[in-house]
Amino acid sequence: MLGERAGQGGAQTVLVAVSLAEVQRGTALARTAVLVGVPVLLLVIALLVRRVSASALRPVERLRRGAEQVVAGSAQPQALPVPAADDEVAALARTLNEMLARLEASSLAAARLRGRRRPRACAARWPACAPSLEVALQVPGDTAAWREVAEGALVDVGRTTALVEDLLLLARSGAGAVPASDVDLGALAHERAGAGHRVPVRVEAEPGVVVRMAPTLAGRVVDNLLDNACRHAASEVLVRVHRDGLRAVLEVVDDGPGVAEADRERVFERFTRLDDARDREAGGTGLGLAIVRSVVGRLGGTVQALARADGGAGARFVVVLRAVTGPIG
Repeated sequence: MLGERAGQGGAQTVLVAVSLAEVQRGTALARTAVLVGVPVLLLVIALLVRRVSASALRPVERLRRGAEQVVAGSAQPQALPVPAADDEVAALARTLNEMLARLEASSLAAARLRGRRRPRACAARWPACAPSLEVALQVPGDTAAWREVAEGALVDVGRTTALVEDLLLLARSGAGAVPASDVDLGALAHERAGAGHRVPVRVEAEPGVVVRMAPTLAGRVVDNLLDNACRHAASEVLVRVHRDGLRAVLEVVDDGPGVAEADRERVFERFTRLDDARDREAGGTGLGLAIVRSVVGRLGGTVQALARADGGAGARFVVVLRAVTGPIG
């Protein structure tokens, strides 16, 4: 309530009053606006900040996903995405791509260097025939001894020649320098089975199982698997060729002692010969299965040493390659 004097000499007083109910309603409205409006405003601000932050960090998230794909091997080493905006994140992406490219180049150069050194290192592990001839020089005039040593030297020369040929084949298959064509695996298996082996070779082949590879390499794959199986077989070797969807499958099964589970990867390493193989007079160079894995792996296929599917004694080598789906030619 307010009072103000009026009239002559201020003899009268004018009083002005306002109801408290109006004031209380105004205060209540202000309190409600503060209690409701401020949280809503804060929520809107938080959503805006989150949206702006997500938009700003989206290029960083793309970089992270690209790095995950590179680490997992599903993308090229220089595949990190570069944002369209020319900012600090784009500069970081370009720098990382350059670093990955240099690392990839260094890795390839190191692999090529190892590939050039490996044949010389492998050849150094194989004995030559010179010691046998030096022994023969100590017994001049003994025709029988000379003949025995000469025969042994011929065997050594044959083994050395086979070794060199296998090493050259490994180098050519690794370089991809042999032209490819369509090869019928069933026909090839029948052809190689009649090459005169220590034990009979039986072939069960579906017609029209065709793969794309160099015929010489295909023949060497089948020959090496057959030689290995016949060397260990007790009575027979079975070759199966069939198609599994888009895959061509070649199986070579023997009834020998088999391959222990612990050795099923080691047999594909160069110069690996298990104990029972070392005791045989007719041994290979130790490169046969390594050549098979190199050739098949170069074509994107796989080769495995497994137990026989029927549970019997022996080993089963399974080669899986991509089959040709179109017409042969």
